[in-house]
Amino acid sequence: MGLTVSSIAGILSDPYARMLEFGCAGILDFPVQTAVKTGTSSDYLDSWAVGFNDKYTVGVWMGNLDYEPTVEITGARGPALVLRAVFNELNKQRETKPLFFSRTLKPKKICALSGKPASSSCPRTIIEWYKKDNTPQKVCNWHKKKNGLIYVKLPSIYNSTVKSF
Repeated sequence: MGLTVSSIAGILSDPYARMLEFGCAGILDFPVQTAVKTGTSSDYLDSWAVGFNDKYTVGVWMGNLDYEPTVEITGARGPALVLRAVFNELNKQRETKPLFFSRTLKPKKICALSGKPASSSCPRTIIEWYKKDNTPQKVCNWHKKKNGLIYVKLPSIYNSTVKSF
């Protein structure tokens, strides 16, 4: 399955996709849907951040022209701050829109834990985009509602990794 520009934009604008690396509610969680990519060279010689939303594309580079390393400035710590400020200014006086997704892609509500299409019992869901002919069908069976409570039953493959306390 090849990635489309639309699916890459979806990944780069998804705060959950970067949560493990950057945490929640971080500097890359823009108030308007914005696809963002950062980078840092070896030995912190330079760093960059590039982003785009429905109307603008912005790139920010930081480094020393004399090839001296910066003081541990990463793309997410330096250029991303500037990128966010620039987008705040660009979007201040206009009505914003979500990113365009190709008509060949279809949104589907997915269980955030199992990664399968969500059932009505899944407590947290995300939207993923799929090619229309490649949409997953098997609904999440990890969550069950009983007496108003939600129970999680993980597949047996996880039994050896879950320990009782």
